[in-house]
Formats: sequence, C-alpha cells, structure tokens
Amino acid sequence: MSTLVVYEQSTDVVVHVRGGIKSPGQHQKIFERIDARYPDQQLAWFSLPINITHHQFVERYEISAGQAVAKVKTAAELIAEAKSRLAKKRWQVETGGYEYNGFPVHSDDRAQSKTTQIGLAITAGLRTSVRWKFADDVRRNLTAAEFTALGQAFSDHSDKCFDCEEACWPRIEAGEYDIETIWAEEWALI
Repeated sequence: MSTLVVYEQSTDVVVHVRGGIKSPGQHQKIFERIDARYPDQQLAWFSLPINITHHQFVERYEISAGQAVAKVKTAAELIAEAKSRLAKKRWQVETGGYEYNGFPVHSDDRAQSKTTQIGLAITAGLRTSVRWKFADDVRRNLTAAEFTALGQAFSDHSDKCFDCEEACWPRIEAGEYDIETIWAEEWALI
C-alpha cells in the first residue's frame, strides 16, 4: 500500500503515516510530522487513535484539535482511480513509439493515420515504395513490403498495449495500485 499523507490544517506541516491501514477497528497509528518546506527534516513522532470502518482504505487524515479525522476511499473508488491511471499509462505507451528494424517509429495519432493512408495506397497498387520519416528525424526509403511490415509492427505494438492493460485489471481489482510496477511486470510477460 502506498504511503498515506496527513495534512495539518493551516500550517506548512505535512504528516505522513508509516504504512497503511486496511483492517477495520480501532487503531493507534504512528505519524511522522515533517515540515513541507524541509521534507528531509523529521520534526516529531506522535500517535493518535484511529477508527476505520469495514472495507475502507485511508486516503489521508486531517488533524483538528488533536483528533485525526480519517478521509477514506472505498475499494471501488481506489480501483476506478487505478484503472483510470492504467488507461493513461496504456495510451502513453501506445502513442510513445515503437521500433521497426532497430529504428524508432512515431506512433501518435497522426503517425497512425498516415500509416493507414499509405498502407491503403500500397494495397490498392498505387505505391510501390515510401520515403518515411522515423522518430530519429531521418527519412528512409522503404519498399511496399517493408512499409507493410512497419505497419504490422505498429499493429502488434498497439495490441500489446491493450493486452497489457487488460492483464493488469485483475491485479488492480485485487488491491494492487502501483501502476508502473504492475505494467512493467505484465509487459514483460506479453
């Protein structure tokens, strides 16, 4: 579980929770008090009673008159947020480029559209070669067959992105919310 953060009202002090709370019931929680202006400087440790209801995850605490008031998110809210971050990650990887024969290739929406248009012209017999600008800003001559393979490499890249996103869903639903770690592990398996 990620570090939980407490914001102390009307000050520049941020309080971090050591660890996370997942189980219901009364808890004594140890907080680390850190001045936000000097995050490397530990100021104090203190303990407050915390009451967590069933199936709630603590998002943050607000300190008011010496009492910690839990601001909670349900598992469903955390899962929805994680899946939204996952979709963003998938889009970033999908449009972040890929390699074809060791050369970097753009895969943003414009490149996808141009690849489709030229691919259709090749299929119709209107083009036999293409001078294509790669992501390293070098234009290279490609035969129709090479360009078709470049288009297939993009299709494979895109499919892998969506497959990876789908493979991450069960882990998120099981309570894993570190998108970068989940993505990297699943990507390596596909």
